[in-house]
Amino acid sequence: MKFSNLHIAVATAMLVSFTACQSGVNKSHGPIVIGDSSTIVTEADSKYLEDFVTDIQPKTPDTATVSTETTTPKDTVQAAPKEQPKQQEPVTQAPKGNGLTVEFKDVTVFIPGVSSKSGNSKHNGNSAAYGLSGGELNGSQLQISGGTVQKLTQRYTTSVILDGDLGTFVLEQLNHTSSWTPLKGNGSNYYITGLDDRHLEHSNASANAIRSAVQRAAKAKRLSRKKENELLNSVRNVKAVNQKPLEVVLRTVVWQIEGKDAKGKSFRKELRIDMPI
Repeated sequence: MKFSNLHIAVATAMLVSFTACQSGVNKSHGPIVIGDSSTIVTEADSKYLEDFVTDIQPKTPDTATVSTETTTPKDTVQAAPKEQPKQQEPVTQAPKGNGLTVEFKDVTVFIPGVSSKSGNSKHNGNSAAYGLSGGELNGSQLQISGGTVQKLTQRYTTSVILDGDLGTFVLEQLNHTSSWTPLKGNGSNYYITGLDDRHLEHSNASANAIRSAVQRAAKAKRLSRKKENELLNSVRNVKAVNQKPLEVVLRTVVWQIEGKDAKGKSFRKELRIDMPI
């Protein structure tokens, strides 16, 4: 049998390949013996000794961040300020001196420079009335002690009188009462004003109303017909209540005092002064 060159080449290649495989088979060196270095296989190729696992490096925190976190104060809850106890307003002591003293349960009123006759007064818990016997109210003061005044108002009544040879006649029909007016003051001292002749309010009665009031006053005193006519003739030309022989006079003054006493309790008092005719 004849072989071609191709067959020879293939056979030669197969033989070489088989020989290489036989030479590459690993031989067993037996078990590793402790203490025998000849049984330990040591890798010498540096390619296989490289470390493929990255070492773990502990991360050190930034000192600036640590400093900021440790030094930044946390939100703190501030305690609510304690409520200060309310201070009670000072109470004015009762004044001393010559004058009229009116003592209520909650407050005391003093009017310097005026007087009242003993027994000529009425007094209860919330109101008092006195008859003036001396002194002048206008220009004087109301001095309050024992409490704190929040409001003080004044009202008065005027009358018209006819003073002549037949006597003094009060024309009650022509009385006039003013409205309530606040007085100026500082809580303990209030000035009495508006009671002088120039500022007193009065009735705007007509001439006929004046004659009617005079006639009624004459009958109240039981004058004779002759004297009654004489009295009427004295006002035949009068057209206003402030025209002579008529005169407008202050009859009564009333003050209302509102406030709180020394214990903070509200009060309302009324004081009246009656004028002599």
